[in-house]
Amino acid sequence: MFEYAEFDVSPTTALSVLETPMKLNQPVTQNERTYSQDLNLISTTDLQSNITDANASFCEIAGFTLDELRNKPHHVVRHPDMPPQAFADMWKHIR
Repeated sequence: MFEYAEFDVSPTTALSVLETPMKLNQPVTQNERTYSQDLNLISTTDLQSNITDANASFCEIAGFTLDELRNKPHHVVRHPDMPPQAFADMWKHIR
């Protein structure tokens, strides 16, 4: 099983996060969601890191519908403890 930390975010806050290009780190609730290691969480992005598609499992774990995620920066689903430099390095190599 994998663990996923949930965010303590109201639906209104979550929607405002999706509407803004700025990343808003929310407090982590310390509640973890477990999911099967057989579950594939898949998303695709354009070269600007905007989500273009995601499978149902990714959307369920992220807590958003595909319509809510599509064309939004991928960082809206990034855990606030994940160092931004890790993704900066990845994007440097992908681009």
